[in-house]
Amino acid sequence: MFQILSILILFSPFFVLAVTLLMGGELNLFINYPSILFVIAGTFTAGAASLPLDVVARTLKPISLAFSYKHVNLQEFVEFFNRLSVSFRRDGLFGLEREITGKKVPYEGIKRAVQLAMEVSDTKTIKEVLELERKSYLEDIENSIVLVENLGTLAPAFGLLGTVIGLVYMLANLKDPSTIGAGLALALLTTFYGLVLSNMVFTPLASRLRYLKSREEVLLTLVERAIIFMLEGLSPRLIRDSLIESLTKGKVEFSVKKPEEKEKE
Repeated sequence: MFQILSILILFSPFFVLAVTLLMGGELNLFINYPSILFVIAGTFTAGAASLPLDVVARTLKPISLAFSYKHVNLQEFVEFFNRLSVSFRRDGLFGLEREITGKKVPYEGIKRAVQLAMEVSDTKTIKEVLELERKSYLEDIENSIVLVENLGTLAPAFGLLGTVIGLVYMLANLKDPSTIGAGLALALLTTFYGLVLSNMVFTPLASRLRYLKSREEVLLTLVERAIIFMLEGLSPRLIRDSLIESLTKGKVEFSVKKPEEKEKE
């Protein structure tokens, strides 16, 4: 439900724009397919050229996640880890498998970390793999932000370029004054399309990606920390308190003392 509402909200400015144009006159006046094709194709091809092709391919997943945002209930997140650590303390790896098999997991990163813990026995290796995967994933999101911001800059530029091309054609036919008005309106449409793409698509999408990056950085770091603490034998209560403390602060410090060290102090 939240995903559908999120997508509807993202595209709601287009509905507002369409209604405004209909109220002001004919919507057909603002539709020119060659201009639309020029702005969209030019923007995306130039944007794709701004980054290596393999990097562009890896940005597709974060961009799709920005559209299909799934709310993470932090209370469920903490309580799930509490149950997970209790099961691990009681039944070992069988307890972990039981908790993630056929049950609702509040965050996908938990499932990946648990599966890794079941496959690898060395906590140092698990920590290194999770950290590497987290940094790689966050780098993909950052590249997505760069790509979308580039598209947001290129769209008005191609709109202006299309306007210049249209004006050149219009000025070349000044012998027929009756075509000047229509030609000028047609030339300005490319600028209109560029501004629409930049301000109604790419700017909101870049903001969503920034939020996605900050959220994923916090959650993945908490997952990494909780899994390592659990495998090292910390009590479920201490793990739960550590998660709550980090979430209450609103940020995750990468260099922290373990819960039992704080307790000793």
